Amino acid sequence: MVIISGLTKEILRDTFKEAFREEIRRQIFEWKHPVVSYSGFKYRILFYSPSYSPHYAEHVVDPLDGREKLVMAIPHTTQNAGTIIIYDIENDVIEWKVDLKTLVSWNIKNPPMAHMIVDEDRMNLVTGSWVDVLGLGKLNANPGDIVAPSPDNTWVVIDRKNKNIKQRIVPGYGSGYVHDILPSVGKDGFIVTDYQKGVYKIDFNGSVVWSWMTTEGGWAKLSKLLPIFYSGGHGNSYGGNYLVVKNGDVRGVYEINDNAGVANYCGSEPRRISTVWLLKPHSAFRTGLVEATGNLTIVGHEAGGGIVAIDRDCRPRWGIMKPYSIIPYWNYRPTSFGLFETTHVFPTLRGTIGFVDWSGVYGSVVGEVVEIPYHQTLWFLLAQEHDPGDNGTYYDPLIDTAEWSTVKLFFVNIGNNSLDYTVYATNIPNFRPETWPSHWKVIANGSVSGTSIVEVDASGYLALRVFGKRSTIGSSSQWSIFVVFRR
Repeated sequence: MVIISGLTKEILRDTFKEAFREEIRRQIFEWKHPVVSYSGFKYRILFYSPSYSPHYAEHVVDPLDGREKLVMAIPHTTQNAGTIIIYDIENDVIEWKVDLKTLVSWNIKNPPMAHMIVDEDRMNLVTGSWVDVLGLGKLNANPGDIVAPSPDNTWVVIDRKNKNIKQRIVPGYGSGYVHDILPSVGKDGFIVTDYQKGVYKIDFNGSVVWSWMTTEGGWAKLSKLLPIFYSGGHGNSYGGNYLVVKNGDVRGVYEINDNAGVANYCGSEPRRISTVWLLKPHSAFRTGLVEATGNLTIVGHEAGGGIVAIDRDCRPRWGIMKPYSIIPYWNYRPTSFGLFETTHVFPTLRGTIGFVDWSGVYGSVVGEVVEIPYHQTLWFLLAQEHDPGDNGTYYDPLIDTAEWSTVKLFFVNIGNNSLDYTVYATNIPNFRPETWPSHWKVIANGSVSGTSIVEVDASGYLALRVFGKRSTIGSSSQWSIFVVFRR
């Protein structure tokens, strides 16, 4: 017979009570935040409420109480336009709300984003810590306060306690449509975007330190690449400090450093080898701490909705992509996976992918991806409007095709002269210089005459390598080479 002491009984009783409470909390959470599925795309609804149409959300640890919150910005469309809200996910309550229209003049449709000031990187994975830019002569803010672009075309700091504006940062360049703001890694100001004007670094008074890409618009959301410590090769950066998204029909994602140098770019660019057409992208963030730059950039598509993960060479690894058409008119055609217009993607504190999609009834949905569908169609450009030259070009790096059931190449000659192509393939899984070309075979070769298209089915191999050259020396032409993956 086992004799249980009174103290042990009390401990067991308390343990069972806590386990019961935890199970009840879990079931309530599941009920309030259900998982839904469309064609294999599963996501948990983190927030949805009719009349609220967030364009932006960030998952943070609130410095005021240590609880997980969603900070959301609502710039337009529904009756709560112009507001910022803070939502307690577990308690399912909007605990804080401010209407910027009551604080400033209403000149533009802001705020498209809003950030909570935190004092540790782990508490806000989009902006990182703000502690180095706070204080006298810098940003007049405390942890827990909110900074956001304002409808009066400035950036404002909002006091969490009394909802008053503590500071207004007036841009010194003649603003068009102020957008995002992040603390500079140099601790000497901010990196900002102006949707109409460009990307800027400004000091604490709003004066311009440098400007970049100011000849065209579409500059949308920012995200920060958080600092790496004591690493022998692991990291999250390709050489830059920030991701900047350019919104437009076929635009892209830039990685820039604190001096406006471009470390990486994925998007439409003539004469480019290896790139991707991102369709109305508005946001992106980097995930992974991998050696040999093996990380991924998560990008959201507004045109018809979509979420795609691209590698350093701008090649999609997984996701949901949808072709975009303006024939016969401008029209977003939603995906079959339940996404309509994905205005934002963001990292959650659980290491998953969060997103905002305008697919709700009189409101947008803030969700957390649970499962990406297995059946996918993704694409990238091996070359965009590129002349392979008389001596020819190997369109490297190799095309990784091991995980795809169907692989198609489309050689589109947009010039007037013929271009030659050769497609090599291998099923030997270790790609090394000493095995080239002995471990590869030619699976297709030929010519593409001017203004013509050739399609090559390259399915069934682990990797491909493509070579191209002018058919006749001195007869230049340009082609774009599209690669389409399906499974």
